[in-house]
Amino acid sequence: MTRVWVSRPEAQARSTCAALVQLGLQPWSQPVMEIHPLAELAPANRTMVMDLDLYQVAIFISQNAVRHGVAAIEAFWPQVPLGVAFLAVGNATARALQQAGILAEAPQVAMDSEALLALPVLAEVEQQRIIIFKGVGGRTELADTLSARGARVDNCPLYERKACTEAATALAQSDFGLMPNDCTLAYSGESIQLIHTALQAAQRRELLARTTIVPGPRVAAIAQELGFSRVIQAQNATDPAMLAALAAVELRI
Repeated sequence: MTRVWVSRPEAQARSTCAALVQLGLQPWSQPVMEIHPLAELAPANRTMVMDLDLYQVAIFISQNAVRHGVAAIEAFWPQVPLGVAFLAVGNATARALQQAGILAEAPQVAMDSEALLALPVLAEVEQQRIIIFKGVGGRTELADTLSARGARVDNCPLYERKACTEAATALAQSDFGLMPNDCTLAYSGESIQLIHTALQAAQRRELLARTTIVPGPRVAAIAQELGFSRVIQAQNATDPAMLAALAAVELRI
């Protein structure tokens, strides 16, 4: 039976693991990063949320951004202010917003910053105010590009991504990677880098040679640069897309 390493944080991994079981595969859930909400919003970020009605566009980078961003908004706004266009990087993030009562537009295929920037609503944003709900750090391309288009962009970090210190130990104590059909699901450039860091010397050669599913060309390029030799690109990081790519690999095995 093919074993599949699900490397995403535990809360997001549950649905993936359940879907893998339905496909007759054996999931191995071991996060390489953890999500930690900030203890409190910085004063400047608190002001951003209080001034939400002054923004023309609000962007949510991830489901975690929705979880913590909506909580921050609800602390100051009994109802979401009118006149703000809500955008999500992907469908899962848009669905999370919808569950919170907020309708959001999202790209339908690539589901990344580049696809979001291609949406018509972001084509002409000169002098518009845009708030981005996100984690600490991360890619800057979205904010940089919108600023270059003339927008006034404010980043509102809500949580931190930290490396899971148990990942390397758990991997060393397992036999994952020794079977030729073992496969890894990596969901971002940061996660593939953390997976590489977690590899012990004794396992590195085997795991680098196993199939690794990634969401798109940017993460694929990072994986290949790190030495992963069998990298398969999914259309995006959603369960349907990642599992479709995995199923295609399964058919060829």
